[in-house]
Formats: sequence, structure tokens, C-alpha cells
Amino acid sequence: MRLRLFFFFLLCLMALPVSAQEREDLLTFDAFLERVAQYHPQAQRANLLLQQADAEMRKARGAFDPKLEGGLSQKVFEDKNYYRYVDGGIKWPTRLGGLEFKAGYEASSGINLNPEFSVPGNGLAQVGASLPIGQGLLIDPARAGFQQATIGLEAAPIDRLNMLNNLLYEASYAYWDWAETAGRVSILVRATQVAEDRLRWISNTAIAGDLPLIDTLKASIQVQNRRLERDQALLELTQYRQLLQVYLWDEGAIPWQQGSDFAAQAPVSIAAEPPMAADSLAAMLMSIETQHPELLGLRYDLAWLDVERRMKAEKLKPKLNLEYAALNEPIFGTGGSVVDPSLFMDNYKWGFQVSFPLFLREARGDLGLTKVKIQDVQWKQEEKRQAILAKVGVYASQMEVLFDQMQLSQQNVSNYRQLLEAENNKFRAGESSVFEINVWETQLIESELKLLSLQAKYAKTQAALAWAAGQLANPMN
Repeated sequence: MRLRLFFFFLLCLMALPVSAQEREDLLTFDAFLERVAQYHPQAQRANLLLQQADAEMRKARGAFDPKLEGGLSQKVFEDKNYYRYVDGGIKWPTRLGGLEFKAGYEASSGINLNPEFSVPGNGLAQVGASLPIGQGLLIDPARAGFQQATIGLEAAPIDRLNMLNNLLYEASYAYWDWAETAGRVSILVRATQVAEDRLRWISNTAIAGDLPLIDTLKASIQVQNRRLERDQALLELTQYRQLLQVYLWDEGAIPWQQGSDFAAQAPVSIAAEPPMAADSLAAMLMSIETQHPELLGLRYDLAWLDVERRMKAEKLKPKLNLEYAALNEPIFGTGGSVVDPSLFMDNYKWGFQVSFPLFLREARGDLGLTKVKIQDVQWKQEEKRQAILAKVGVYASQMEVLFDQMQLSQQNVSNYRQLLEAENNKFRAGESSVFEINVWETQLIESELKLLSLQAKYAKTQAALAWAAGQLANPMN
């Protein structure tokens, strides 16, 4: 009777379902992803994209900053002032059709002064402007740079989101590999403990003569097999934990100081969530075109290249730059307090510059290369769109299949527990043996491991579906 009560206790222990323990050091999946998105070096690099875009915009705006210019040229030989020429002023480029405003002052003196630089004694003031009416009227390098910087500023959050999406996808797989292995260790440690307790009891009973000694050998082999499986799982757990540490960081680019003293969330809670409903999947597919970071990034690439195309097409036009400057000396009338009515009206200088390459081979070649780049991105965009839609469909279908398999596997675990309990009842009635019970015990362990594997696959597939749709990083954004 004592023998059967002991085995009844062991079998009840084996029949207990595996459940996640509530631990204070539990590292949940959501907390893990949040830490990765906040502290991982690649996440910090993703944040640098925003700073880089701001710097590029500041640089592009600098092309339209006013510029002070000036210079002095003088020649003195044998105490004679051959010439002395001073000029200075300000230039202010604008985004208005390439229009540039100019204002300046020049003064000169000397016995051998070039007549071209001769000005009145009080100097000469000028106010004018230059305007390209050919190449550069619609767009020029400064305006193209500003437009591309604007596009880059809008694209930076999308590029950051895409980097985080890929990072969290890799981290998700590492987490669930670790969590699955931790669950497998828990099952095998429990099974090994049961086998070791059984071996001790059988050995004592066989020594007392109540069981044949061969039963001790059989129980010992079972213990060895259980220990081999447990030790292999422990080794894999150590490996997966080390791989997981790659994603765990603290603020300041310091590896997480928690060490290895933390537990994984079992995938049971994730596995309890049903697959995405048909209407939700349809809404996800519709949102991909307008929200997926990779597709949006390619759209910004096309916008950036279109600015480049317009800039290259502008070079097919001839260069024709007009300049005009009104001159006056002195700036104010002789009274010094009233502005001269003829200020800058009667004296001026103007001119134009024109150039045009005869064959335009360089300009046409540049434009052709840009068009090829645009077509390449367009094809890449179509390819990426179809690949994303296919991946989303595959992962959604896979989740449905895995969910059904988990339901069947859960039923198998329940059935094996019932069979084990039935065999235990037969054992208590004297109609079964220890090793007949061990057969069902082994089947129960295998079914629990199979269920755990399906739950981990389901959790990975759920993360893969969110990644494929470009939504894995959205809660962390």
C-alpha cells in the first residue's frame, strides 16, 4: 500500500500542468522590447538619423544666408602709391527664382590705378541684383539641396522606424528562443526529479526483495536519459541567454548590469491570443501602402531623385545671367540730411553672361543616369510591395495553422494526463506496472514539449507578422 501511495504522489507531480511562475525578476516580452528600443546601440543610431536630418536642413538653409565680402589690394614701390583698391559689400541669395541681391562700396586711389577701378573721391556705392533667366531660373543647386533636405527631414522618422522594426524583429526571435528553452528546462528538470525519486525508491525496494533487481537497471537508464535531455536543455539555455544579452543595454551604451538573474515570460499568454480576424487582416493590408516604413522610405527616395532629375534637366538650358547695379556718389545730397531724389537712377552698371555647351553630352548623360535610378527605385518599390503583401499573407496563414495545432496539442496533453491517471488507477488496483506507467509519462513529457514548441512558434510568428506589416516598432515609437 505504501508503494502505491508513493507512486501516486509521483504521478500526480508529473500530471501537473506547466505554468509560468510569478517571479519578481520576470523579464516580460513587452518590457524586453521596450528596453531594446530605448537603449540598444542600433536604436541609438536610429535616433541619430533625426539629428542628421536636422543638420542637413541647417546646412541647406545656409546656402541662402547673407554673405559679407570684401578685400584690399595695394601696391607701394619706392614710396609711391601705385594703386590702392578697397571693396566690400553684402550678397543675399534668395529662393525666388535664383534672385540674388547685392549691395557694396568701393574706393580707390593711386598714380597707376587701372581706369577700370577708378571711382570718385568719396567712393562709390552700389545696390543691385542678379537673376538667371536660363539655367537656374526654376531650380539651382542651392534650391535643390534645400528641397532634398526637406525630404530628408520628413523621411528621417520613417527610416528610424524601419531600423527599429528590423531590430525588434531580430530581438523577438532571440527572446522566444530563450523563453522556449527555459520552458523546456523546467519540464525536463521536473521529469528528471521524478525519475530520480523513482530510482531511489525502486533501489530500496529491490534491496528489500519486493522488486526484481532488473527494475533498478531500467529505472537507472530512464534517469540517465532524463539527465542527458535536461543537461542539453541547460546548455542551450545558457547559449540563448548569452545571445539575448546582445540586445540588453542600459543608458549610456552600457551592457545591462542585471546579469543572468532574470526569468523569461512563458509564451502561454501570447499563444492564448487568437489569430487576426479577416477584417483586421484586410485593414492591415490596406494600411501597408500608406504606413509601411520601407515603402514610405522608397517613396521619399523617389521624391529625392525627382529633385535631382529636375536639377539635371535644368542643365540642358543655356546659362544666361543678368546683373544690374545702381551707382551713386555720394549716397546723400550735399545737405547731408535729405535723400537725393536721383539716388541710383542715373548711374548704373549692367551686363549679362551666357554659355551653352554645343553637344550637351554631359548634361544628357547625367539626366539619363538619374532616370535610370528612378526606374530602379520604382521597380524596387513594386517588388518590395508584393514581397511585403506575400509575407503578411504567409504569416497570417501560419498563425491560423499554428493556433489550430496548439488546440490539438493542448488536447493531446490533456489526453495523456488522463491516460496517465488511468494507468495510475490500474496500478493502484494491481493491474499495471511501474514501467507501463513510465510509457505514458514519457508520452506526456513529449506532448508538453511539443505544445511548448508550438506556443513559441506562434509567438515568433505573431512578431514576424507585425514586422512584415511594418508595425512591430509602432508601440515603441
